[in-house]
Amino acid sequence: VLTAAGVTGIAVALPAPTIAFAENPRDDATDDVASLLDNIVGRVAGTNETNASAAVQRKLTDLYERAKENLEDLIAEPSTELFPGMSLGTDEDNLSTTFKKLYEIAVATAMPVPSGASVPADLSGNPKAKQHVISGLRWVYDHHFEDQESGYYGNWFNWEIANPTHISQTLALLRDDLEAS
Repeated sequence: VLTAAGVTGIAVALPAPTIAFAENPRDDATDDVASLLDNIVGRVAGTNETNASAAVQRKLTDLYERAKENLEDLIAEPSTELFPGMSLGTDEDNLSTTFKKLYEIAVATAMPVPSGASVPADLSGNPKAKQHVISGLRWVYDHHFEDQESGYYGNWFNWEIANPTHISQTLALLRDDLEAS
């Protein structure tokens, strides 16, 4: 998971032609990156096939409800927090939870909702919800994540593993929208 998250962050951040695969150099590196990202999105948000299964309907409903609640709680014009009660700047758990909440919204926007699924389709592919996540990521980065020269506060695990994992997966889920923005 950590390797996939790290590769995803690199793949989304760099233009595809600049990524080289040392062990097996080929001209179709762009296809490899796209395939890798598609696999990550499928693992995180499911596919039409997996999301049509009765066995996953409860999980899809839980994901949808959390994302809907997170989207409703998102502060339109943040000053010290993006979500109520999640003041940023001194508590690393609030920072990690903020990234997780943005990730959960991104999952719902990337989650295929096949016919007959128990989940409403209003968040799937929703451009407004995607833009809220992108804006939220930018705001958190600009105000609470970019300046790491001042040092980490709190638990290193959140800075080195939890946050990058949520960020990388969110970037993979929103890659097409990030390229357009």
